[in-house]
Amino acid sequence: MGWKGAMRSAVAIHRRAKREAEREQRAYEKEQKQLQEMHEIAVAEQEVEEYKEYVSALRSLHTSCGETIDWEAVLSSPEPRKPSRNDEHEKIAQDRLDSYRPGIFDKLFNRTSKKICKLESEVIKGRENDEDVFLEEMNEYKSKFDKWSVNVDLAENILSGNKQAYLDYIKNNDIFNYLGGLVESVRVDFSSEYVVSVDISTYGRDVVPDIVKTTLKSGKLSMKNMNKLDFYKLYRDYVCGCVLRVARELFARLPLLEMSLVTANANIFNQKTGHMENVSILSVAIPRDTLSMLNFINLDPSLAMDNFTHNITFKQTSGFDSVEKLVPSDFESK
Repeated sequence: MGWKGAMRSAVAIHRRAKREAEREQRAYEKEQKQLQEMHEIAVAEQEVEEYKEYVSALRSLHTSCGETIDWEAVLSSPEPRKPSRNDEHEKIAQDRLDSYRPGIFDKLFNRTSKKICKLESEVIKGRENDEDVFLEEMNEYKSKFDKWSVNVDLAENILSGNKQAYLDYIKNNDIFNYLGGLVESVRVDFSSEYVVSVDISTYGRDVVPDIVKTTLKSGKLSMKNMNKLDFYKLYRDYVCGCVLRVARELFARLPLLEMSLVTANANIFNQKTGHMENVSILSVAIPRDTLSMLNFINLDPSLAMDNFTHNITFKQTSGFDSVEKLVPSDFESK
C-alpha cells in the first residue's frame, strides 16, 4: 500500500473513531439528561408531598387531641410494693458449704482447708450479691414511689380545683407542643377552677403558603399563586382549628373545667396608623358540653365557630380585623 492508501486508511479510521466518540457523547448526554429529569421529578414529587402535608396540618389541627386523663384512677392507684430482703444467693452458697464432705483426694492432697475457705468466700459473695440486688430493688422502688406520690398529689390537687396545680401540670407536660412551629406562644390564666382564659400568639398570615404546588403531566413542579379566597379560607381554618384544639386539650386534662375563653392574636396592618399591630383576631367562649357534642373529623373549623359565642371580623378577600377579647366577666351573669 502506497502512502496515499495509508493516508486514506488513517483518515477513515480517524473519522470512524470521531463518529463513535460523538455517538458515545450523545448517548452520555442523553442519559445524563434523563437522569436529571428523573431527579427533578423526584424532587418535585417530594416538594408537592411536603406542601400537601403542611396544608393538611393547617386544616386539621382540631381533629386530634391528647389522651383524656382519669385523675380519679390516678388518685386511687395502689402504692408500689416495697421490696424485702432476700438471702437466696447466700443460702445457696451456705448449703454448698454445709453439705461439703471432703473426698479421698481432698484428704490425700490436703485440699480440704482450701476448699472450705473457697466455699466460705462464696457465702460472703452470695451475701453481698443479695445486698446488691436488694439495693437495686430499693432504688427502683424509691423511683416508682416518688413518681406515684407526685402523681397522687397532683391528682388530688387537680380534682380539688387547685389553679396552681393546673398551671404546673400544663407547664411541666407541654400539652400544647403539637402547635410548635405554628404559633409563637400559648398563655393560660385561670380565673377560677371552672374557667380558663387562653391567649394564642399566631404568626399571622405568614404561616399560610401563598402559592399552590402541583406536579404537571411531565412530572415537573408547578407553582402558582393561591387565589385570595382560598388563601384566606385556609388562614381562617388554621386560626379556628388552633382555638378548637387548645380547648380540647385543656378539657381532656382538667375535668373540673367548664369553660375555655380562647383568643387568637396576630400582627395585622392598621390602615389608620400605617403600622403593624398585634391585636385579637378571634375570641371564642367554648363550653365543655357544647364542644363534646361536635364531630371533629367532619366539621369545618371556621363554620364550627357558630356553635359558640365568639367575636370575629373577617372578609373573604382581606382576612381578619381586630375584635374585642372575651373575658370571664362577660359570662358571670349567664
